[in-house]
Amino acid sequence: MRPATAIIPAVAALLLHAGLVLIAVSMLSSSEKAKEPPKPIEVALIPEAPPAPPSPPALPVPPVSSPPPTLPAPLPVAPQAKPPEASPPVEKKRPPPKTRSERKPPPKPAPTQPQTETPAVRFEERSAPSNTSAIAAPAEPAPEPPASAAPPPSTRTPVSIPASYAATNRKPEYPRMSRQLEEQGTVVLRVLVRADGTAGAVEIRTSSGSPLLDQSAKNAVQTWRFHPATQDGKPVDEWFLIPIPFKLQN
Repeated sequence: MRPATAIIPAVAALLLHAGLVLIAVSMLSSSEKAKEPPKPIEVALIPEAPPAPPSPPALPVPPVSSPPPTLPAPLPVAPQAKPPEASPPVEKKRPPPKTRSERKPPPKPAPTQPQTETPAVRFEERSAPSNTSAIAAPAEPAPEPPASAAPPPSTRTPVSIPASYAATNRKPEYPRMSRQLEEQGTVVLRVLVRADGTAGAVEIRTSSGSPLLDQSAKNAVQTWRFHPATQDGKPVDEWFLIPIPFKLQN
């Protein structure tokens, strides 16, 4: 343990001496820099510029007066011509009536002689060359086809329910459940009326709000008879709207 304790003071002494040497070297270098002679300062005098001559005062500019507007010369007025004096009316004297002997009959018109016009064929024969076979006869216009007669308007009658059919057609039944629930309303059915007067397809156009009432109306109308629509006197199929009301009576 003694050798180690002896080395530590020796190392500390060496570091201390090295620090002192560095401080001495830095002090010597700073003293050498301070011993350098200072550089002389040169001062140059700048001559003063002569003062600028004062500018002459600006002369006032007289205002420019615009010349007075020239008025157009008056137009010469033409002298009005005096209206001519009205001359007094001159009375015209009627000649005395002529007698029957003095009256002359009107001259008869001279008979006009009928002027003979040369037909165009003679003029063509004179002006045409000797070969008259080269002259073609004018083509006759082709006859127009006769206008097709317009088809007569078609007559059509709609579907109807005669009084005899209305009396025999079965009325729809009011369902018992709908009576208990106090359901009521109007259902509009769209029926395809065939040419033989029977009901084909039956559709609900407007519901009454109750499925029971709608189904009861469809079942009844499916068995009804109708007077079919006609086209030119022949029965044809056609759609027909039927409103069926359901109303409770107290």
